[in-house]
Amino acid sequence: MDESAGINIFENLFESMSGLLQYSLICFMPFNVSSTTVDPSEVYVALEEIKIYRNPSDSSKNKVELISFFKDSLNSKEESFYIDNEATAFYRYDNNGRINFSVPYANEDVEATIKYSIDIKNLQYTSEYIEEDESYLDSGSCVDLKK
Repeated sequence: MDESAGINIFENLFESMSGLLQYSLICFMPFNVSSTTVDPSEVYVALEEIKIYRNPSDSSKNKVELISFFKDSLNSKEESFYIDNEATAFYRYDNNGRINFSVPYANEDVEATIKYSIDIKNLQYTSEYIEEDESYLDSGSCVDLKK
């Protein structure tokens, strides 16, 4: 048996344990952008890696893995993206075929929930950031690396 066959067996075993990798998305969401924003130092951005797994034997166990990277200013060359959140959650499809899931978010000052909704057909997504007394709705675009 050659080395690649051994790797394929391992990948198949992993997929059967965790589900089948259905989508591997990289999503980009700029914040604080408007028609009047001209200074890149005022724009901050999230870059998210979202892996969506389908469980062929039990759809209630379909899961998503999320890693969110953040950059406080598009203009900063010294500052790089940093990991802002990592989470695993179960997802469901809504009546419009969108993938929906929620993940917790916490840092030193804040505890919140982020609700995601991904339109797989056009690779657009929204996130609703919900704190105790406020919420924000933002949108962005994705690329499916699996295609």
